[in-house]
Order: sequence, then C-alpha cells, then structure tokens
Amino acid sequence: MSINAARVAAQGCGWLHYVIKAMREGQSHEAAVEAANDAALGYRQRVTICWPNVKCWGPIHWVQLADGSCKHAHLAPSRPDIHPQFFELAASPWLGSALRGHADA
Repeated sequence: MSINAARVAAQGCGWLHYVIKAMREGQSHEAAVEAANDAALGYRQRVTICWPNVKCWGPIHWVQLADGSCKHAHLAPSRPDIHPQFFELAASPWLGSALRGHADA
C-alpha cells in the first residue's frame, strides 16, 4: 500500500467512525454524515441567515472554517476527499441494521 493510500484509508476510517458514533448517539443518517463531513473538513459550524420579511431574499448558508473565518457554503467543499466506498458503506442499509442490531444486544 502506498503512503497516500494509507493516509486516505485512515482519513476514511476516521470519517466512518464519526458517522457510526453519531448514529449510535441517535442522530439520523443524514445528520451523522453532515457532521462527519464538517469534522473532516475542519468546519466549526454551519450558519444560515434568513430575512423572513423580505420575499425576494432567500437564506444564505455559511460555514465557519477552522481558522475562524467564514465562507459561503456553496463555495466550500461539502464532502471530504476520501474514497467513495466509504460514502457507499455509510449509505448502505447494512450499516443502519448493524447498528440497530448492536443496540439490541
């Protein structure tokens, strides 16, 4: 295995561990994946700014980066650069059933 492959695999395993931990704590699959993505990308938080009394302005979504600066969410990566098989595993019905089975044990 190359050094780059080992780094990518370690990052993917860490990401998947974060997803599993969040799901075991009761988060939905979508929320767990988003939280894992934010953690892997180093985002501190997501912020949405809305103007409820202005009809023509939609909400603006921001992410706060690790250095404290902010960036429009559509300009920031939404997924970490890990092998797609980690995303496929996290989305598989097997993972949810495996976690439910573990909780029952």
